Amino acid sequence: MKRPPLPKSGPHIAEVEFRTPYEQVVLRARQAPGSYSAQQAEEDYRAQPDLVLVRVRINLTPTYPAYVIDRSSGSDRKTSGAISQSASRRVSGGPHPKT
Repeated sequence: MKRPPLPKSGPHIAEVEFRTPYEQVVLRARQAPGSYSAQQAEEDYRAQPDLVLVRVRINLTPTYPAYVIDRSSGSDRKTSGAISQSASRRVSGGPHPKT
């Protein structure tokens, strides 16, 4: 997980997380010690071998606030806080690169 520094202006990209298929299986095994076998890990990996998870957390800043339209009153109001966006994408097939 990367945590970039706070910018002078604009939104703050607070965190960027990238999880490979292998890491996902390792984390699953860590969450279920003793009840997760090597066979289950292999089965889980083969079920989604090309699934890469990417999560980006964006914090709003005073120079980059969010505006929410309140439809009941017809006015805009400012909000602050964090916006998290998670996405998963299956990468194209083919041989896995050697590292």
